[in-house]
Amino acid sequence: LLQHPEIVRPRRKELRFFAPITRPLTRVSVSHATRLKYMNLFPQVDPRDFKLTGEASPAYLYHSAAAALFASHLRTTRVVLLLRDPAERTFSEFKNKRDNGGMLWVGGVENFETFTLRAHASLRECGLDRLYLSQALLPNATSSGEPFRCTVPPALFQSWYHLVLPKWLPLGPRLHVDYSETLYNRTSEVVNRIASFLELSPGHAFDTQLAYNTDERRGANAPRNKDLNNAQKASERRARGSEMSDEQHERMRALLGPSAAAVAAQLRADGRTPPPPSWLRRAARTE
Repeated sequence: LLQHPEIVRPRRKELRFFAPITRPLTRVSVSHATRLKYMNLFPQVDPRDFKLTGEASPAYLYHSAAAALFASHLRTTRVVLLLRDPAERTFSEFKNKRDNGGMLWVGGVENFETFTLRAHASLRECGLDRLYLSQALLPNATSSGEPFRCTVPPALFQSWYHLVLPKWLPLGPRLHVDYSETLYNRTSEVVNRIASFLELSPGHAFDTQLAYNTDERRGANAPRNKDLNNAQKASERRARGSEMSDEQHERMRALLGPSAAAVAAQLRADGRTPPPPSWLRRAARTE
């Protein structure tokens, strides 16, 4: 999208203004001072120039204040939710947080086998409904309270999209939902669909063989070489198969499948395209 002449490059790709997020159902209000502080992080755009700017912070999905900001205050803002297969998202988040010192996010464990075993044990003991409920109780729990026993680490519970999606759906036509799997496999189609949603002037020929990133820590401010294309690498990884074992996949299906089915139902009820069939196959195998 940054290739389009009507997009003004942000200072950073991820402002992470509403982050870090380990308690996704808290902090709803947004003060005037907070709104100003957030808006001042963007480059100034004269409305007469008919240009757009923005950012990409995945953590906002989980934050009630972010949803409230865009729904009630920044009413000309458009929001794109790009959702990833819940099991693949959990596995990727686990590796990222474990390798970068975020042990809180992974329950303090070093390997994914232990992570899935502990989460599945919580599922057997407490059931999904109690695990879902525990996320709302986290801010008021104590170290000896039941919510800490019947809970799972953020790397997992943040894949329960059905808990947070309802707070974004009220944006109506200002919300676009798409999927990483579709982006990986049909990159040009998704990029052009999002460009149309943002009402960018049509006809721009996006070069989807290049991966742009404005966060220097995550790839510098210039196009990457074609051999380092993010979407291409992701497709190659998926073609080789996931690094999760069959047993880990089964535990993830039990923990995440019902949520994926709930997301599909929520999106269909809102007149939107449901997740890819791979999500729903995971859900079906948990029945």
